Amino acid sequence: MTTILKQKGTYVYLSLSIILIIAALIVGIDDNPPGIILFYLGSVLFILAFTHNWKRAKPYLFLVLFSILGLVISATLHNVLEAVGGEGTILGIIGVAFFLIALLICPACLLVGIVGSIVKSIRKAEIVNN
Repeated sequence: MTTILKQKGTYVYLSLSIILIIAALIVGIDDNPPGIILFYLGSVLFILAFTHNWKRAKPYLFLVLFSILGLVISATLHNVLEAVGGEGTILGIIGVAFFLIALLICPACLLVGIVGSIVKSIRKAEIVNN
């Protein structure tokens, strides 16, 4: 039985993810569309590194659900921590981290979950029909 870290595809996705995120940080993600696109692609590849071997659509649907919940919770925590802590405090810094999760990570999880569930459902339908 192979674990996820023994699979070659996992390392390929992780390596590409790291390269794209570093390139995005070098280019800059502050109001810079190429940097934002690179970061989103790196985020999607990071999520794919851990989900590419899922066989059924159900885990992808859970990923969609948890990404929506994560987006709502992270955005709410960002607003609360910014209001309570203000800028420059520890709570403000944690609020910025939640903002980045809500803005950059949750949409990538949502995209992988939606596409993965559609692809796995289509493949299952093709297997059943044949």
